[in-house]
Amino acid sequence: VGIDSFTDERRFSPDMEDILARVQVQAGAPEAVKAIARLKDGRTVSQECLHFQGSAAKPMTRDQRTAKFQHCASRVLSADDVSQLLGMLESLEGLSSVVPLMDLLGRTGAA
Repeated sequence: VGIDSFTDERRFSPDMEDILARVQVQAGAPEAVKAIARLKDGRTVSQECLHFQGSAAKPMTRDQRTAKFQHCASRVLSADDVSQLLGMLESLEGLSSVVPLMDLLGRTGAA
């Protein structure tokens, strides 16, 4: 699941509409998720996730955080701007001014 999973185009696509019509959500423990699927042949399979990737109990690695940031930021910034922004954010305490950072954040126009 990525940011593209939440666009209107994806959410309202025919295959998503089909599967969502067959999904039931039931409240349970907030820290865990369990998925149960009934297969066409009648069997039931399930999987439980106690801690999602990125939670305090299962933190993301630096590489995972960087990849997620780059993917999300690339929706509104060019690849060069994303790289420059990441560099600034990783050395934020060393910036003599936040003006270049804010200028970069104010840019629009995805690559």
